[in-house]
Amino acid sequence: MAAVSFTLCEEQFLCSICLEVFTDPVTTSCGHRFCCICINRHWDCSVRCSCPVCKHDFRPKPQLKVQEIQRSVEQSQRKADAEIQEGLRVFTALLERVQQSADSFKQSIVEKHQKVEEEASQLIEQIQTEISELEQRGAEMEQLWTSGDHLSFVQTFTTAKPAPQLSDWSQKTVRTPSYKGTGAQAVSELSDKLNMEMEAFFEVEFEKAQEFAVEVSLDPKTAHPDLVLSKDLKQVKEKTSWEVGVVKESVDRKAEEDSLTVQKGYWTLNLDDDYKTSDDPPVIISVKGRPKKVGVFVDYDEGLVSFYDVDKESFLYSFTDCCFTENILPFFDPHGDSAPMVLKPVRQLVQHYKK
Repeated sequence: MAAVSFTLCEEQFLCSICLEVFTDPVTTSCGHRFCCICINRHWDCSVRCSCPVCKHDFRPKPQLKVQEIQRSVEQSQRKADAEIQEGLRVFTALLERVQQSADSFKQSIVEKHQKVEEEASQLIEQIQTEISELEQRGAEMEQLWTSGDHLSFVQTFTTAKPAPQLSDWSQKTVRTPSYKGTGAQAVSELSDKLNMEMEAFFEVEFEKAQEFAVEVSLDPKTAHPDLVLSKDLKQVKEKTSWEVGVVKESVDRKAEEDSLTVQKGYWTLNLDDDYKTSDDPPVIISVKGRPKKVGVFVDYDEGLVSFYDVDKESFLYSFTDCCFTENILPFFDPHGDSAPMVLKPVRQLVQHYKK
């Protein structure tokens, strides 16, 4: 494991009155934090109700517990609204793509069918025109024949008005087009468009994660004895499978592999026969190709651990709403002895990728 990066400043957890780790911490309106019992005792023993740090006066005495709860609710609401807004923006863009593809799919079939209708209409019009001509000729023949002037009848309809050239309609028809496969093609094209939209979204998320990149080195004092570390403490030996992520500092380092779960303080991504998480039961994730560089992003305050394929700048998986109550450390488990597993800063990886 690496003993760096995610260790928080100890002073952040200390009450400025008792100088101990917070017990039931509360925050005053001026932004300073104390143990609830410490600040109340301080005010009970003081003439003025003021902040021990900045001396800001409070009148009347604030109800700290209620304020703390209300502030937590308000903060939760702001974060929820921001996440909903961003999520809806992405989903709206995806839904617009779906609707556009559905409209385009429908329009392509409608246009193909309209061509059939137009062709059929033209063919029917030609047939009706020929029928009308024949009917008119028949009426004229009937009229002249009934007049009794048979000689004129013969002369008229053999030389002056010979029979018109008739079309061979047996060879003409309207071909019914095949619509089969149009839906599959439309869905395939939609899949490509959605992938582009999602890749753009994940690229933005990946760029945000780069802003918090930290240097990581392996600690030979805490590394597993079977691991062979390089001199610069940046490489370990590896098999074709591995496990990477973060863990609580207090985890049992001798725990059995099947007990390395989120409930035990392990937030990891594991490659064995497939890609799976340390959830219990594990979540099997679908990955296109085998990532050569895996980025791990941690937001301690938000309780978020995300994994990215660095080369593709694509999202792999996230543990959300993690309840971090202590320091967390990087975790690496290269299962064996082939090519070395190398730790690199995120910015160096991205710069190399973009060259």
